Amino acid sequence: ILNQYLAGTVDEGAFLKGSRPWPNYAADYRPLIEFARLHGWRVVAANVPRRTASAVASHGLDAVTQLSDSTRAWAAAEFRCPKDDYFKRFGVAMAQHPAGSGPPPSPGELTAMTERFYLAQCVKDETMAESIARARSDATAPLVIQYNGDFHSDFSEGTAARLKRRLPDAKVLIISAIPMASLDSIEPKPMRKQADWLLFTMKQP
Repeated sequence: ILNQYLAGTVDEGAFLKGSRPWPNYAADYRPLIEFARLHGWRVVAANVPRRTASAVASHGLDAVTQLSDSTRAWAAAEFRCPKDDYFKRFGVAMAQHPAGSGPPPSPGELTAMTERFYLAQCVKDETMAESIARARSDATAPLVIQYNGDFHSDFSEGTAARLKRRLPDAKVLIISAIPMASLDSIEPKPMRKQADWLLFTMKQP
């Protein structure tokens, strides 16, 4: 339905109803879609469907093999989930994530939950990397711009690393947007390894 909206064959209401975007779509993604639509640029929905990622987080990678052929096509053909520095950073982020209203998980439960959610993270990264590589193979697309949450590409890990595995000769640059309470107190040196370019923005109130 995204392609139909870009082509002007359905209106925005039908597009939003059919695509069910996340709550921040209007602020975070709509300007990009409208800008691309205005210029006639191709837009690719690169990530795996949320329901597939949720199934992997609950049941592991076997959830992908149980998908119908039509749904399986929306995920990458290959998944690699090494327990590397990216996995360690993911574990730290999971440990800092609020546990919700229930009791905090035990160390064993947290480890198991982290590993399941990491598999879902890898499915997302692999699928986005494959989507980028496929778009890049189009002779009419010398440049591909991917927008994602910064955890997926910071430190050239996640999606970025999986893209380089698929396209080792491609030039991949990471731009990380960092919201700041004040642009007068920026100290970029501690963050210089986070991306090739750091884009400091004003934090939303």
